Amino acid sequence: MALRDQLKLSVGSAYRVGEQRGKTKLDVRFQNGTRQLKTLDIAWVPANSRKIQESVEKVAGLVTGGRNVKEAYEALFGASIPVPEASESASALLVQVWELFGAYKIRKNLIKESTWSKDYATSGKRLKEVSDAKDAFDLLDRAGDKWEAGSRQRQVSLQHISAMLKWGISREGNFVLPKERWTPPIELKGFYGDKVEAKQDAVPLQDEEIISFLESLPVESKHPRDKEAAKRWKFAFQLMAAFGLRPIEIKHLQVDNGELWCNYIKRSGAGQTKRRRLRCLNEWATEWDLINRVADDEALPLCKVGVADAARTYLKRQKSWESLAKAGKTAYSFRHGFALRAHQQYGLSVRIAAALMGHSTDTHTRSYGTWTDEDEIDKALENWDEGKLNQNLFGNAGQGVALPADVQLRLQNNALLPEDEGALRKANLTFHAEQCAQARDRIQSVAMEKQARLSEERAKAAQAEYKAFQDIPLGAKPPSPEAIQQFREQIGYTGKPSWEN
Repeated sequence: MALRDQLKLSVGSAYRVGEQRGKTKLDVRFQNGTRQLKTLDIAWVPANSRKIQESVEKVAGLVTGGRNVKEAYEALFGASIPVPEASESASALLVQVWELFGAYKIRKNLIKESTWSKDYATSGKRLKEVSDAKDAFDLLDRAGDKWEAGSRQRQVSLQHISAMLKWGISREGNFVLPKERWTPPIELKGFYGDKVEAKQDAVPLQDEEIISFLESLPVESKHPRDKEAAKRWKFAFQLMAAFGLRPIEIKHLQVDNGELWCNYIKRSGAGQTKRRRLRCLNEWATEWDLINRVADDEALPLCKVGVADAARTYLKRQKSWESLAKAGKTAYSFRHGFALRAHQQYGLSVRIAAALMGHSTDTHTRSYGTWTDEDEIDKALENWDEGKLNQNLFGNAGQGVALPADVQLRLQNNALLPEDEGALRKANLTFHAEQCAQARDRIQSVAMEKQARLSEERAKAAQAEYKAFQDIPLGAKPPSPEAIQQFREQIGYTGKPSWEN
């Protein structure tokens, strides 16, 4: 088509035109390598060649003057839909686009105004609650979290919000939403979740089960994709287990002054959660170097659907998960294991454990209050002599020596140190003293393992140096004493004056 040749002569090769859905698509390439696209409201037919050329030349003139392609086009030909100001936040932008989306559907007679006011109201309300989402996937993941998995309301609202996003990135919506950020997934099934007929009890993973499963992941697989996926999911499961995270929360972590925080806000009919500081109850955070890995932005799994659903899919593919799944374990069992650890190993109160996990005491009791069974009762009675049952934040009144003020404060804040063991034993707080002793042993064990690893690395380095020396050609090595003596004999050198020979 001669049109392209004409444009090369008039505006240069940076401006290209083509066809898109019967319209003229303008593709502008800039010197820094970026591109800007715009669909012109001109039919892509030979009869419009002159009109297309003139329009592109006008746009090029304004772009040269400092405007971007979209601004230039709207300045010349206007916009059918008001475009939000660039300074608006993403949250305000989504809310405004929702209103524009409704007005468009009503104006085009796609729905009645009463239908928008009634059937779309719940979806619009939920959109406003999660409008601070970072992208389309995060928006849909959080939007559906309000309703039961697989429920009809969850499906309908996600369909409404997805339709709004599709409209916002399209020509009909005047491209008011950035396509690279707000393009929704083609398939929403993963966000709907599987409908559960009856709520199942939370089944926790024991510590040894967590360790065994993590070690079974194919992080050394010969297949690059399997190896990369295993590394990413292992990191994700380590975070869930160590800090008691919901699956979605792995995407909302931040390190501030060496401390790990979760920025995820869960909203429900009972209220909303708050940003919280994360704490690991055992040595896993240190052993796995989790905080530094988060600070370094180590790669997490790429989830095309919700994180929980993606985790469920990955777990189903692991042979080592089959027996755990039969026992009722799910992706949330890493989080449930944290709750089990908090109560059974560390004796934390419901209030403290709930605060660490980011939910209310009522939710905590309802979810984890069914764990006490005959084995737990027997175990508790066996520990009676150690005073484990009647030891609490206030100590054993009237027994043993009073705790020093600093140790008492650390006990109340659940921040005991290994060196507090002696004071706790004198106060007859044997259970807490044993915790300090175990913590000291773990620290020493980790230090010894680290020292052994460093020694092994040094030994390997020394061996490598020796081998490198051995590989040097003979002529480059210093001669041995025997070789020196043999050479001296060959030349008749004795080391004595000539008159003594």
